[in-house]
Amino acid sequence: MLLFGVAFPDGSKSSASSQPHGFFEGTEEPAPPVLMRNGGGNGGDDEFSGSGTLCLWPLPPAGEFRLVAQWKFW
Repeated sequence: MLLFGVAFPDGSKSSASSQPHGFFEGTEEPAPPVLMRNGGGNGGDDEFSGSGTLCLWPLPPAGEFRLVAQWKFW
């Protein structure tokens, strides 16, 4: 499993695993920041391939910004 997260200069954080997949549906905006991942892949025991996109809202202000990725093996 490939996980993604962001950390904004003000200390706020979000991860793609903590947000619902797909677009937000509702009348209220979600609490920022929001990181969503869309994509997929396939493979077997020895090989995996995939593609996807990350959507971040709002864009980060000036300052140190971190995008992190973690590959979890079961």
